[in-house]
Amino acid sequence: MKALVLFDSLFGNTQKIANCIAEGLREAGVETDCVSIKEARMGEVYKYDLLAVGAPTQMFTASKPMKEFLDRLKTVDLHGKAGFAFDTKLESRFSGSAAKFIEKKLGDLGLDIIKVRASAIVVGRKEKGSKAGDAVLKEGMEALFREAGRDLGRFLQARRQKVGIA
Repeated sequence: MKALVLFDSLFGNTQKIANCIAEGLREAGVETDCVSIKEARMGEVYKYDLLAVGAPTQMFTASKPMKEFLDRLKTVDLHGKAGFAFDTKLESRFSGSAAKFIEKKLGDLGLDIIKVRASAIVVGRKEKGSKAGDAVLKEGMEALFREAGRDLGRFLQARRQKVGIA
């Protein structure tokens, strides 16, 4: 079993979450690669059993680079592969969700969503002179997404056994 964790990250928080998911998958016994969408090779994506895809929430939805990447994924046959979407966003009901957009696109591409999308919350720093790029992950987010990675690994293994693949 192989998993690919793909991410877009503007300030590094989404990359941290992607790495946590990858660590959890590896702990569950799944061979896992974690790469930025800027480095991903379209010709290699089909080789994976699971795609976990995440981006920062910007303007209520996925980042522009992620939207463009998902459009390019249409050239790859992903039917029947497992999928999971995640994002980073501010803790506000008005912030939107990149993961919601990504999850829909993954489903449209034929992936089976094996775990409901999840959001890692980022909080702004309150110090004088702080800017948007100074936001940090809310305490506990990394552990939560490491566990999500382990869950994905267990789901993937159970799915494999159900299908009867040795």
